[in-house]
Amino acid sequence: MKSVTLRLGAFVIGLSFVVLLAVGVLPAAAQKPTGVPVSLYELYATARSDSPAVQASMAGYQASQYSLNDAYFGYLPRASVSFNKQREGQKVYATDNPVYQVGSGRYSNKGYTFQALQPLVDFPAMARIAGGYAERRNQASQFAAVKQKMTYDLIEAYLLALAALDDERLAKSEEETYAGHQTEIQRRLDRGMGNRTDLADVEARISKAQSDRIAAHSVVLKALTMLQRISTQQVRGVYPLKSSFPMGAPIPSNPESWVESGRQTNPEIQALIAQSDVADAEFKRLIGELLPRLDIIASDQYLDSGGSLYGGGARTDQQTLELRLTVPMFNADGRGYPSFAAGERRSQARYAAQDRQLDIEQRIRASYLDALRNARMSVPLLAAAKARESVQRDISSRFSAGVGTTAEMLDASRDYVRSRREALAASYNYLIAMMQLKRLTGTIGEDDIRHIDGLLDRSHIYVATALR
Repeated sequence: MKSVTLRLGAFVIGLSFVVLLAVGVLPAAAQKPTGVPVSLYELYATARSDSPAVQASMAGYQASQYSLNDAYFGYLPRASVSFNKQREGQKVYATDNPVYQVGSGRYSNKGYTFQALQPLVDFPAMARIAGGYAERRNQASQFAAVKQKMTYDLIEAYLLALAALDDERLAKSEEETYAGHQTEIQRRLDRGMGNRTDLADVEARISKAQSDRIAAHSVVLKALTMLQRISTQQVRGVYPLKSSFPMGAPIPSNPESWVESGRQTNPEIQALIAQSDVADAEFKRLIGELLPRLDIIASDQYLDSGGSLYGGGARTDQQTLELRLTVPMFNADGRGYPSFAAGERRSQARYAAQDRQLDIEQRIRASYLDALRNARMSVPLLAAAKARESVQRDISSRFSAGVGTTAEMLDASRDYVRSRREALAASYNYLIAMMQLKRLTGTIGEDDIRHIDGLLDRSHIYVATALR
């Protein structure tokens, strides 16, 4: 879960502000502009068909099918025809054979040879076919892995973009709230009822809120740029999440069941296994070149000989059927013995696949525990947030009555917001952990896009004015 945890801080801080919008802390969001695609499923539908990564992986899979077809051609008959025509000059200066003639002459010879070869036992060809199937499995698994990565990245990017926009709005709201307190403190100070420490405190909080707003504005640009990169289209608005959504412990409840599922269905693991099979097929192909080969050869040779000074001009047409056994003896093709290196590469591929599988299994267990932990934490954290809301309401009433201090009021507001962040952190950490768990087990897909899309509040939209 390290890859998720590194980004959960910014993710949770922003997403926690969705509830603040519902209770009136954030300003109301704008109505949906005409023609602005904002739903997660709309972005997914575009990315699924237009993503360069998906298209590249699909091309790789299609290429593997052609490679498999080519491997089968290694066992089809091989036919060739060669034509020849030659002009021959001959001189005979002396001869003891009275049949031959002394003198010189020129003769023309022509003909053709047709040959058809059918492999019967060809170990390299068999290995190429096995390697073709392994490569097709590899490319198919990689294609599935790319689509699943795109699905997970799109969900995460959408939520990060939403978090950034919420964070910017909250920072602006905090700045405006502190500015209102500054006016009240200054008025009390003018009447001799306040102190400059409170004024300095609120001014410091205003400066911090301004800094947070500037930083959040930059995060908005980065988050929406990332969303646009994945969805392959301009994104000018997103729907906020609903204030709450149901959670539950991952099912099945045994993490080892998820691990076993990952072993069977994780496309990255399947691709690595197929890659080791490709390396194994290449090793067997090179070994096969050292083994005997059996072919059946049929040929038809036609020759029109113009003769010679010795006589013998003739036309012949000869058919031959041959069973040929070829046994390599030593350095048959002049390349040495590359099978030794291929054997080591096969071992390398197998060990790499095993190591990556162990890593994925560990991440599955970590994701399961994260999802379970956050599901259990959500209830007490929500209770704590509700208590903090009550404390804030009480101190606000006391402050309005002139009993409470400014510091108490500001601290109560800060603690309430912090408690809401912690409560929502559990909720959204759970959501991310479940999506990561599904990705690692190879089951994330369109249904999960629809599930997250169903958690969006369609009554509001956050418009990305920062990109205008």
